[in-house]
Formats: sequence, C-alpha cells, structure tokens
Amino acid sequence: MDDHLVHVAPVHLQSFPIQLELPYEKIRHEALDPFVRNDESCGVDLCSPKFYAVDPLQQVKIYTGLIFEFKAGWTAFLKDKSSVVTRKHLVVE
Repeated sequence: MDDHLVHVAPVHLQSFPIQLELPYEKIRHEALDPFVRNDESCGVDLCSPKFYAVDPLQQVKIYTGLIFEFKAGWTAFLKDKSSVVTRKHLVVE
C-alpha cells in the first residue's frame, strides 16, 4: 500500500462480522468524507459535492473527489441504494 493516502474510513459492520479500514485521499478540496450511516449498513456511503441534473437517456460520470486504496485481492463496487433510481427507472453502472 502507498503511504500517501491520508484519511481512513472506519468500517465496522454488524451485518458482516469484519472490521475494516478503508484508506482514501481527497483529491479535490470540496470532496466529502465517506461514511457508514449506522451499524446495520452493508457498505460505505459516498456523496458527490456537486449537484447533478440528469436528462433522460443522458450519461454522466459523477465524481466524488476521492481516491481509495485496496489491499491486494480486494475489490469494490458502486451500488445505488436510492428509491429515486427505482422510481425514475435509472440505470446505474
């Protein structure tokens, strides 16, 4: 692991018996820290510091201003957890 990442997001989940530290760095000054909403969460919440309005069939990349570092053999994926995505029939990839 590189030693240049200056922040750590603690991940302590009751739903999965493991405790992790997820090293990250803010690469934009307006970036928001990742967080775990509560102990029953199944992941880390990420927010964009910028508001996005997405038109029908428009594709956008939504930036968080964060970079993460993962141990060898680990991976991550982004998953929507918003009722807006379901109601508006959005596709999140």
